[in-house]
Amino acid sequence: MQRILPVREMPRAPSGTAGFFLEVLRSPFETGALAPSSARLARRVVQEACLEEAASIVELGAGSGALTESILRARRPSARMIAIERSPRLAAQLEMRCPEAEVICDCATRLEEILERRGYAKVDRIISALPWSNLSASVREQVVHSCADRLAADGRFVTVLCFGLHWMETGRHVRDLLARSFAHVRANALLANFPPEVTYTCSGPR
Repeated sequence: MQRILPVREMPRAPSGTAGFFLEVLRSPFETGALAPSSARLARRVVQEACLEEAASIVELGAGSGALTESILRARRPSARMIAIERSPRLAAQLEMRCPEAEVICDCATRLEEILERRGYAKVDRIISALPWSNLSASVREQVVHSCADRLAADGRFVTVLCFGLHWMETGRHVRDLLARSFAHVRANALLANFPPEVTYTCSGPR
């Protein structure tokens, strides 16, 4: 059964920040963030990902496209990008906002199936803004393991975690998963962001 929804047939959502906040009110536990990614955070993520070297890019939890736009601007013109967003409303908004990306309305746990369907054995970059604190431990494990399995040997996986959660059980679990799935993990705090965030840049998939 085909689960990927036809984005163009979905109901139109309010654009920009307004649409994001509306989706937070509708589905707070699925959206998982209080606000779209800030410009400061987007710059940090793009910098850590070194997108100019990538031919294929995947974004997990693309939301309303705040980070997606920065990724598209930073990539090289020939690079292909897939943006995966679970919310039908946000996916519809994302496709209108970022037509250069291939928008897929589906769950990040199906990453491997999504890539296989498109002929990708590996991809160069995976960027995740998923709400780790709202995911069960088993789902976190599935997503991280899928990312490591589908990342090219010289690729990079970049993800974000709220600074406060960095020290809590969720943060410890995510850090442990990353350490077991990648040979190199670098954490950088972005305290000037609101809310403060920690970016994790991972390479050397095991």
